[in-house]
Amino acid sequence: MSGVITNTFGDLSLVPIMPIPTGLVTAVAITVSSGDVLHGFCGGPNAVSFQVTITTNGPATVVYHISIYNSDDSFRDSPGDATLTFANASTQSIDPVGAYKTDCGSFYIKVIVTSPDSASAQADWKVVQP
Repeated sequence: MSGVITNTFGDLSLVPIMPIPTGLVTAVAITVSSGDVLHGFCGGPNAVSFQVTITTNGPATVVYHISIYNSDDSFRDSPGDATLTFANASTQSIDPVGAYKTDCGSFYIKVIVTSPDSASAQADWKVVQP
């Protein structure tokens, strides 16, 4: 039907053929293993772990990085850039830093996707002595 309403002229071999678009990130989420409060001991290394899930709507190579901050926005740690490869639309989960150990206080973890599009998620937690 579209051929009936489309008029073409000139050398069509000069028209570039665009590749099929890759998938995009549709969701990013972080779960803190302890919830938002970890009961620990001040002065000691209190272990907390995270699960990050990233969802795409098609095949994609996702580039992301994770950073951990104090509640005053001062930087604590980052394992650097990482990639996940999706063969099709799906959700993948990762444990980005293993058991992260910290003293008492308030913190947040942030996941930032930089490719193929941008997305982010953040989770807050605090360590308190019972």
